[in-house]
Amino acid sequence: MLDVGIWGPIAYIGIMVLAIVVSPIPSSPLAIFAGTIFGFWFGALWTMIGATLGAMVAFYLARVFGRPLVVKFVSEKKLREVEERFPEKHLAWGIFISRLFPTPFFDVVSYAAGLTRVSARAFFIATMFGLVPLVFLFTYFGRVFGGNLLGISTVVIFVTLALFVVAGVVYKSKKGKKLIK
Repeated sequence: MLDVGIWGPIAYIGIMVLAIVVSPIPSSPLAIFAGTIFGFWFGALWTMIGATLGAMVAFYLARVFGRPLVVKFVSEKKLREVEERFPEKHLAWGIFISRLFPTPFFDVVSYAAGLTRVSARAFFIATMFGLVPLVFLFTYFGRVFGGNLLGISTVVIFVTLALFVVAGVVYKSKKGKKLIK
């Protein structure tokens, strides 16, 4: 485990939040990186905090600004797919189940849930507990293979950060067109 001080976890949590809020940047490689840098337990803790915060930010952005904002990040088609898969009556369970698997829909589910009547509490609980298995798996992988993956993890984090920049450039060049089609 590297000694990165207090700013390491804070920066990591911030990057994880951004990876979830800014669609379609993948966040799974970050969990592996966290296991490598922070160790299994702290890597899992910082990942759980960052992923849950990111999901809650996306949820509240959708709740506050509604569909017009959400469709700037996620296509109407993807939103309808998520809404059809998870009827509102069983939405909390659908959110929980969707968090159990590594899918590219993590952020889409968060935004879509904000457009429904599911309570913030139910969304938070479903997200937090649904994340546990994958977060533990990815951070454990990063911890166990950390010595060998340190170089790879560093590359992954820089590629992820580069994706943030590319996503921003693409978004601005498309002048409001959707990032996910």
